[in-house]
Amino acid sequence: MTQYTKIALLAGSLALVGLTGCVEQDVSMSLAGSVVYQGEVNEDTGELRCDMASAKPGSVEMYFQAADLNLSTPMPLSFNAEIINLLEASNQASSGGETFPGLAQDQNSIRVTKATIRYPASLNNFAGAELADQYLAKSAVFSAVLQSGKGGAIAPFELVSLRDFNNAKAFYDAAIAASGLPAGTGDAIIPLIAEIQIEGETFGGEIVESNIFQYPVNLCKDCNPAEFNTTPPCLPNE
Repeated sequence: MTQYTKIALLAGSLALVGLTGCVEQDVSMSLAGSVVYQGEVNEDTGELRCDMASAKPGSVEMYFQAADLNLSTPMPLSFNAEIINLLEASNQASSGGETFPGLAQDQNSIRVTKATIRYPASLNNFAGAELADQYLAKSAVFSAVLQSGKGGAIAPFELVSLRDFNNAKAFYDAAIAASGLPAGTGDAIIPLIAEIQIEGETFGGEIVESNIFQYPVNLCKDCNPAEFNTTPPCLPNE
């Protein structure tokens, strides 16, 4: 069992996150994640080889409840988004009350363009300690096509970049100081709450978006994230 101190930033906000950490709204795409990599064990070597392809959108059962980020070891952090198209098929057109079936292209298929990542100040402050302004919103550009009628994709993108580390460290240090813990404390875990939303465009030209998904990133310095992970980074696909 770990000996780390848990500091909750607005503890009530943490009740919003987890396996279903999303805000209810009228949306065209369903966003869930981050999906746990699955894999196969090599019978000869015993090596576990991770393979995201074995996790199929719409039938995923395992998600990370939070990410762990050791601020003493700079490295990017990814989010493995499961995205599902909630729009029904639309491969017919109408004009003057008449319907013309058989269009070659389904107008409700979605081309995903990016993820918008925000860190709301209302969810990320502690006794006056707040994130730097430039850390509050950014975009992760990537591409995926979602067929209509529950078509999906699993798309990894960068949640925390190497450029984010200075702001994350500054927030961590400010939260430690605001908590009254001694300067230099590094084994405390500070949850940073990210809000993630996927954006895209239907083949018919309509701009669409997903639900807003809230996801905690546990920050620490003098710690080994593996010691407080609740889910291994890769599980055998059984």
